[in-house]
Parts: sequence; C-alpha cells; structure tokens
Amino acid sequence: MTDRGQTTQDYVIGISLVLITLVSVFVVVPTYFAPFDDPVDTEERAMAQAVAEHLVETHSVGTREHTLDYSSLTDALDDESDVTALKDKGGLRERTRLNVNISEAGGTVRSFSTHDTYRAKEDPAATVVRIVRFDDPTRCDTTCELIVHVW
Repeated sequence: MTDRGQTTQDYVIGISLVLITLVSVFVVVPTYFAPFDDPVDTEERAMAQAVAEHLVETHSVGTREHTLDYSSLTDALDDESDVTALKDKGGLRERTRLNVNISEAGGTVRSFSTHDTYRAKEDPAATVVRIVRFDDPTRCDTTCELIVHVW
C-alpha cells in the first residue's frame, strides 16, 4: 500500500477534464473571430477593379481627365453583348454577378445589373468606386461615382 493521495481514477478524471477543456477552447474560440473575416475574395476584388478600369478607359473623353461619354457608357451597359464582353475583359466567371451604378450626391442615377439587383446587407461584394464626370452637363452637378459591385 502506498501513502499517495492520488488514485488512478483521480488521474484519469483530471486528464479527461483538461482534454475536454482544451478541445472546447479550440472549437469555440475561432467562432468568436468569424465576424471579422472578410467575406470577399481577392479574386473578386481584382475582377471589380478590372471592370471599373475597362469602363473608364473605354468610355473616357479626351478633353478632360476622368470625363466619360454618358451615352456611350449607358448604351454599352444596356447592350447584352457589350456586357458579356465587359465580363470577359474583367475575367468574370459565368455565375459571377455584376452590378454597375452611376450615382451622385442625391442618390443613384442609373443602375445596371447582369443578374439580381445588388443588396448590400445580404450580398457581400467586392466594390470599386471611381469618381468621374460626364460630358453631358445635365448628368451630375460636379462629379459622379461609378460604382462596380462583383459578387
């Protein structure tokens, strides 16, 4: 007989509690940081950047910096074949959704979408904003925002 105060059963119970506690910590703690994860991929950001860059380069007017031809831009976004070409230039996959908004301080002037309308609270998207002017003085007082959403 030994004079130890710890039995084999005490040791097994203690180790079991430690292991259960460690496993619980490793399972629960990552969920605390989940809300801080970025739901948008780097790939989608690159696609949105490419689409915005293509729109600005293709529809710019040579007279002033960041000035776009409004009718050319809206015609291209209304035409399904031009939108398909735009998606190809941006590297968008077939299932990737694209939404382009032209907005001024008062709200959205025009919205173009290849699928459903963009819902910011429900659909996390890569967003690129370009500050532009239009050659048509009736569009936007000073500047507009060309907003591209890819999700």
